[in-house]
Amino acid sequence: MLVLFQTGQAIYLSVAATTLTAEIILQFLLAYMMGHVAHFARQQGFYVPGFSDMILSARDTDVTEREGQPGRDAILMYAGALLWLVVVAFTLAVVIKAILDVNVAIGNFRWVPQKFRGPRRTRISKGG
Repeated sequence: MLVLFQTGQAIYLSVAATTLTAEIILQFLLAYMMGHVAHFARQQGFYVPGFSDMILSARDTDVTEREGQPGRDAILMYAGALLWLVVVAFTLAVVIKAILDVNVAIGNFRWVPQKFRGPRRTRISKGG
């Protein structure tokens, strides 16, 4: 694929591909950790309807528990983990939809050779 680009542009493509690969690997590792944090918070019962009130009521920044509630930093960590997981799930859904839509759009172009289009769907009439 790098043959299609000039030498100066191929360097930038190589850097971009390497950075993208590293970022994907780091995001998978982060997903594992965020999943553990969110699972722990769910087990402890922190994701309840009054969860946002816990953030506002935690005035101090230490991590010591008060009346069964974690400190403000811990609450923010649990909220951040949940937010990160939701955003990543929506992002993956959008990326997968975009990839599938591009595949369909390319298959519908007439200038694409038949070997790249895949099988054509034809309507089979009933009866003999």
